[in-house]
Amino acid sequence: MYRIDEKEFVYLDWRWLLLAGIGFSFILLWSMFVLGLKITLALFLGAILFFCAVFSPEIPLLVWTLLIINEPFMTGTFNFGSGVNLTNIFLVLIVMGWLLGSAVRREDFVRPSPINIPILVILVFAIISFIRGASFFGYSLVGEELNSFKRYITFYIVLLLSMNSFSLRRPIYIIALFGVMVLGLIYEIRVTISQHSAVASWHYSHKMRIPGSFEGGGGANELGTYYAQGLPFVFALALEHPYVPLRLFSILLVLLGIHALFMTYSRGAYLSCFLGLGGMSWIKDRRVFALLVLLGVLSYPLWPVSVRERLTSITHEDASIKGRKNVWRIARQKIMASPILGYGYNASAFLLPRDTHNMYYDIALEMGLPSLMAVIYLFVRLLFIAYRVWRKADVWFLRAMALGLVGSILALLLGNMFGTRLAYLPINMYLAVSAGIVARASYEYARDRA
Repeated sequence: MYRIDEKEFVYLDWRWLLLAGIGFSFILLWSMFVLGLKITLALFLGAILFFCAVFSPEIPLLVWTLLIINEPFMTGTFNFGSGVNLTNIFLVLIVMGWLLGSAVRREDFVRPSPINIPILVILVFAIISFIRGASFFGYSLVGEELNSFKRYITFYIVLLLSMNSFSLRRPIYIIALFGVMVLGLIYEIRVTISQHSAVASWHYSHKMRIPGSFEGGGGANELGTYYAQGLPFVFALALEHPYVPLRLFSILLVLLGIHALFMTYSRGAYLSCFLGLGGMSWIKDRRVFALLVLLGVLSYPLWPVSVRERLTSITHEDASIKGRKNVWRIARQKIMASPILGYGYNASAFLLPRDTHNMYYDIALEMGLPSLMAVIYLFVRLLFIAYRVWRKADVWFLRAMALGLVGSILALLLGNMFGTRLAYLPINMYLAVSAGIVARASYEYARDRA
């Protein structure tokens, strides 16, 4: 039986469950001999995720946040082409389980929230953009463009799922999310440090930049963005967790993460991380902010020369900066010629000499200025929601989640001025799930107050 509340239950006949389990076991046995071990494992995991999505929807979303580790398996093991792989299939199973679970619990599918409207606007404009792009530029509806488009809108879908799946009545899952974040960061820090052996080089070289585990789906800039948006949550644990040893461990992990961030030589990620951690410390305690600034100034001469050279190169226009400014100038002209609907998805590949390396220009060019305003409004509204939840929460894990979200959103808003990172799911899934949790907390606080 499955509990709805203290007085209501849904009874499941164990005989039907047993029959379904036996039938599925035969399917797995057949798959083992005919399709192979990997596909059998994928079927097994998919069934577990669907079952969990019905009764404990937080579990598949926690698995989803570990894309930094499991995406190579999910995209390479079960692939039908045209971007149809386990990542897409598992997301469909999670959505189906969420809808069925909401019906079983007799809950609203989508709870009231100030972020519902901007998400709806973004998704509607995104679909229009894809249809216009397919019409204008002639790419196939089953090609690579569809795959990248799905990856782009997945962030908003997971944000909506998280907001309607996590509950404050089950805090163990919110606490478990911090464990998932720490596990992912430890994995990526290990991969980064193992790839890099020349961080103490006397001079910077582009050959020193490494991709971490983002081969085939990104590079050094994406890896740097992952650290810039993920480390704020660990730093929030150091600021909010009541257990001193865990605070010390979190500080150590932040220091290792910054060390790994340095190895990416991503200037945008440097600035984004500094803004995120600095903004969090300013909100938490001005003395913490002053301490971070003092430590940064005093330790700067000890940073590797290559890192200092890369950071100071921001002050002068190199070929990369000049190229981006030229593309932005052309993009502004195109945007003003079609400001409402843009030109369609992936328009920058057809209308510009190179990628804009700027999320805001890309959205305005492809989906129009109304969509860009909806995206900016969504993240700014989430920023204020996180701040209010941090002020009101009386438990450490919600305070840490909200404070970490503040830092991560600040890093995202700045970092995406230097790149388009929303399409890289492993970078943003921590942010999407945690934003959904904080939005859900804000909803429940408002409901209790009413």
